[in-house]
Amino acid sequence: MNINPTTQTYDFIAIGIGPFNLGLACLTEPVDALNGLFLDQNDGFDWHTGMMLESAHLQTPFMADLVTLADPTSRYSFLNYLKQQGKLYSFYIRENFFMMRKEFNQYCQWACEQLTSLQFSTRVELVTWDAALECYLVHARSTKSGEQQVYRARRLVLGT
Repeated sequence: MNINPTTQTYDFIAIGIGPFNLGLACLTEPVDALNGLFLDQNDGFDWHTGMMLESAHLQTPFMADLVTLADPTSRYSFLNYLKQQGKLYSFYIRENFFMMRKEFNQYCQWACEQLTSLQFSTRVELVTWDAALECYLVHARSTKSGEQQVYRARRLVLGT
């Protein structure tokens, strides 16, 4: 397969956009020296589809969000999400610092809307190492159009 020599080589490509890779996307977004791409076959972020019981909470406090423990100043923190949505005071007054599972999903979707490095509706079909180019070739296909694309990356991240 011929690869266009002008094709961009990413510092890393992450396969799968679940909470862990989404957290990585949030943490790497402000780092100018890193250029990453996140691919997922789903049409968008929807955590634990069909398992959102109305009164179910996460088992970890809100500080275990996508970013806070690694970067408490991140604009992708759960507290910033609450502030942006006008929900900060109602969350505080509730006196329960365990967020609802449904709210966590909405928070993650909010973070996704702000990131440009996420590419949904893209199924990774093959990953190979190209010794001549010294990079991984990530062969992917759009789940909507069927169009094929080959991406290059120095490193791979597999996550959920």
